[in-house]
Amino acid sequence: MKMQLRTPDKVVLERNDVLSFSGTLQDERRVTILPGHAPLLAILQKGNITVKNGKAQEEILIEESILKFRDDQIILYVLDEPESQEGKL
Repeated sequence: MKMQLRTPDKVVLERNDVLSFSGTLQDERRVTILPGHAPLLAILQKGNITVKNGKAQEEILIEESILKFRDDQIILYVLDEPESQEGKL
């Protein structure tokens, strides 16, 4: 799958080899997206998202965001640039 994190100004993170993605929905439920998942449009609450690929697992702290998933492409629309465990992306 492909994943993008977008602010109003630019794409701040792009991954092309995502095997799974997970985050917390606004109603406190956890969502995990795997290849072939049904299309989804949702609001994620502030917190960590987890992005897994064949080599590693990445934790990224985001503010509240809009999650769009369709055709094996994940797009997160955020207002501010997110942070990884090491700092700003």
